[in-house]
Amino acid sequence: MKKCLVLGCSHSAGSYVSYSDKDEFPEKIDTVKGYYSFIDIPDIEYTVYAVSNGGYLNFAKIIANMLSSDIFQPGEIGNFDFVLIQETFEPRILMTNNNPEWKLNDKVENLKHHHLLPHEEVINFAHRPESKEEVKVDQTFIWDRHNVEYKNNKKLMDWWIQVVKDNSAKGYLWLITKSAITYINHVLQRLNIPCYILSWHQGTNFIAKPFHTWCRYLNLPLLERVIYKNLDFYVYHEDKNYIGHATINGNKEIGKLLTKELKEVL
Repeated sequence: MKKCLVLGCSHSAGSYVSYSDKDEFPEKIDTVKGYYSFIDIPDIEYTVYAVSNGGYLNFAKIIANMLSSDIFQPGEIGNFDFVLIQETFEPRILMTNNNPEWKLNDKVENLKHHHLLPHEEVINFAHRPESKEEVKVDQTFIWDRHNVEYKNNKKLMDWWIQVVKDNSAKGYLWLITKSAITYINHVLQRLNIPCYILSWHQGTNFIAKPFHTWCRYLNLPLLERVIYKNLDFYVYHEDKNYIGHATINGNKEIGKLLTKELKEVL
């Protein structure tokens, strides 16, 4: 049986359903069966690490943790026959506690599912501009959690907004992301572990692609174009202008596309 390591963000956490119109995030995970569960290729066991709000920096950290003390001795990661990366919206500079608590679900056949929930965050340089004048500051949720007095601290808020507004390809956030991509490719190539990518977002794909010297993009449409073409494929609340994650039908659609492409390379 082949073993596949899946690295992704909340889009790899499972299949979602609508939850409550009164909630800020009106959706919840209904099952850990995500797109990987609907890849119709026999004899593959999937080990999934889904990091809510996470991205390439977190994927690099997971791989680093799986290596032995000698960086080019495979350690735990040597157990995998190939890696599947679900590329998300970048840059996402998310840092967690040194020993975060993963939510583990291993009750589904051929699936070991690990999910890192947002409460493990320490730093979140998420770039989510609301407008030219306003940036949604995800870090404030973390500051609230740690009782940091920031609401009346104009210098702190101005500094933070300038950090997250610098989303240029040559900015610090993208430089950190590109470094993580380079690390992932370098290690997996040295260990001769094949790596394949499914991409969600055109802007990320455009900037990240030149730095993938080992990992290969699968010949798939951008997943945002797959999912958001059909209301049955994702959670949507019109009154909140809320566009959410894939439903089980959306993940089945992704799984069908992945089946065709992975059969070509495995």
